[in-house]
Amino acid sequence: MIRQPQPEQAAGRSACPKAVQQLLYLLLLTATSQADATPSFTAALEASWQATPEQQALRATQTLYQQRRPDWLTSAPELAVDYTQGDPAAAIGSEWQLSLSATLSKPNQYHTRSQLNQTSARLIHTERDYQRWLWSGRLQNWWWQWQQLSLQQQRNAKRLSAMTQQLDWLQLLIRQGERPAADRLPLQQTLQQLKASQLTLQSQQHDLSIQFRQWTGQEDLPDDWQFSAAAAQPLEQHPLLRFQIEQRQYALLNQSLSRQQALTPSVSVGVKHLAATSDTPTSDLLVLGLSLPLGSDGYQSQRAQWREVAQQQRAERDVRQQLQRQQQVLASQLPALAQRVAELQQLSADASQQYNAQYRAWQQGQLSGLAWLQVQNSIWQLQQQADKARLTYQQAISDWNQLQGVIPQ
Repeated sequence: MIRQPQPEQAAGRSACPKAVQQLLYLLLLTATSQADATPSFTAALEASWQATPEQQALRATQTLYQQRRPDWLTSAPELAVDYTQGDPAAAIGSEWQLSLSATLSKPNQYHTRSQLNQTSARLIHTERDYQRWLWSGRLQNWWWQWQQLSLQQQRNAKRLSAMTQQLDWLQLLIRQGERPAADRLPLQQTLQQLKASQLTLQSQQHDLSIQFRQWTGQEDLPDDWQFSAAAAQPLEQHPLLRFQIEQRQYALLNQSLSRQQALTPSVSVGVKHLAATSDTPTSDLLVLGLSLPLGSDGYQSQRAQWREVAQQQRAERDVRQQLQRQQQVLASQLPALAQRVAELQQLSADASQQYNAQYRAWQQGQLSGLAWLQVQNSIWQLQQQADKARLTYQQAISDWNQLQGVIPQ
């Protein structure tokens, strides 16, 4: 049961200082705004990135890297146990041997393996930056598709409302005998086309909303992502190029390490136990061993390594050239896109000023229904072109940032 406040309780609350009341009110507004806030780009990127298989694979790779063997070991140590059964009739005692063997790095191998481990650590970080950069691009592309569909739907809804009002007005004139019934057909046809288009746009928007929720796990959809043009960045800092550079360096170090494996010593140390026989007592012996391989990898293995190095070098060159080319092309297009936005916005504004005058002329019978539809379509097409040009320019800015390797914050 909810109890009604007593007069003295109400009086006590009314005596609360105004500063405290204002503070409580501000806290309430802050909590409400935070609850209603849509996800920022950074929050959406982090949520989608954390759920990717690539992120999980990188975590596993990081764990394996932390558990790597020391640089002075070229392979994991091996433990061997051998047993030989004796023959008492032949005065041969049984024996067993326990030994531990390891392949040690030569000084040049030690240096190369140290560099390889450092490159492996950088490769994990550069791949993480590269994968986040890829997801940043996916989210931005999603946003621009969402914006285009939202704008089309808004324009379509306005056209649908206007056409419905015009059809109602025309039907009133037809009932009054001021217009022929045939004037209604073009409006009805256009109205049905707009309704079909609206259903298609709603279906596409619904599909995009599902995609965003699957990527990020968030129910709220963004409504105000802003992307400002970033300053030109050094090409060497681009996440994709840095990833390619580290991969090429890793392949080169692996190739060097393979060539250095000749005469790499393997050392073994163990204990050998000989059982007693009728002629000899029990004995325990210390066993030391040293082995040196006299060759390196065969022809097929070396050929595969050279092929891998060549592929990584070619991939790095192609990425560098592609980024340079795309940056130069887009940099030259941005001023023209900005000029087109200004021109179409001015044309759209001029056409919108003519809308009301043409509409009154149609109402007064000075303009036929077909001519009025043509005027409307021309005005709406100009408005759509202006909207599309604006979105194209904004998306070009987003693409420019992506080409610079900049992730929006």
